[in-house]
Amino acid sequence: MRIIIIICILTLSACKTTVKIYDVTPATVTLPDNIRKITVLNRSTLEDGRLSELLSRNSALKSLQKELKESDNLSSNNKKIIKQLKTEKDSVFLNWNEVNKICKSTKSDALLAMEAFATKRKTSTNVLKRKTRNDKGYEVTVDLYEISDTLQVNVRWILYDTLTQKVIDDFFVGKEISRTGYGDSRSLAEPFSSFERLKLYMRLSKRMGANMFYRLTPYGEFVKRNYFVWGSKNMRTAAKLARKKDWERASLLWQTEIATTTKPKTKGKASHNMAVYLEMTENYKSATEFEKNAFDILKDYEHKFYYERLIQKEKDYPIIQKQLKRKNIDNKSEYDYVPEK
Repeated sequence: MRIIIIICILTLSACKTTVKIYDVTPATVTLPDNIRKITVLNRSTLEDGRLSELLSRNSALKSLQKELKESDNLSSNNKKIIKQLKTEKDSVFLNWNEVNKICKSTKSDALLAMEAFATKRKTSTNVLKRKTRNDKGYEVTVDLYEISDTLQVNVRWILYDTLTQKVIDDFFVGKEISRTGYGDSRSLAEPFSSFERLKLYMRLSKRMGANMFYRLTPYGEFVKRNYFVWGSKNMRTAAKLARKKDWERASLLWQTEIATTTKPKTKGKASHNMAVYLEMTENYKSATEFEKNAFDILKDYEHKFYYERLIQKEKDYPIIQKQLKRKNIDNKSEYDYVPEK
């Protein structure tokens, strides 16, 4: 029975192959065209002043600064992150005179302030009972320590636009990682060593700095898309063409198969392949229609998920195009103005 299942799995997987497609997600915040250069400001005060918290905060700030420097459509004008820690008397938001002063000194269009930063650790300990045998072979009941450890990082970012004098993003985010350990003593049950905790705090913080950057610019990554290679002679020939990256000729064969085949499943497979090809050419409207036909015929969860993803991509496309236009904007700032002679 097990052999039959394995053969079926191998047969099904052999019917498909994959292609990598660059999948772009729009930025959460669509920036005004005037914002080209951003200054990063550290206003956060640490609650405990622990070294691990200080290093973690620096990890988040440096991660954000690095992403800005390597970006095509945004940049950072300050070589070093400006530090202006707030006191208990200061309000959450900077006054606009201060914002304008900082941006003018760094020739920037916007100010992105880390308003708050904190690392937290939550632990809980349970003492369980377990049976074991002692050195003499007698069954005894001993304590088993169960320690749950949760590491959390919280950050608040505020983005100020100098042109409109408005706060265009006020973003609070928290991330955490948890682990449970067991041992015959508290020390043996600790899920993380001190060094592991520091590394994880810094890793979480670094990710949160990068995540703030990706709120402001479209994010792309390569994803795999499955497409069918079997079903008929046309499907096999089209698959060979697709492997040679001749997708246009392959698409003609899939369209022929959709128009002529009498086999519903083959029609559904060809429709799905057309959807993949059209996604590659950014024709999301037609891709959605073909994938709907594929889902209606094949009734597969994978096709339902892909159909929904294409609907979302069709909605996102004009937003992404608007955001990507910023790549054609030069890096001149309003503070780079040179008076006419």
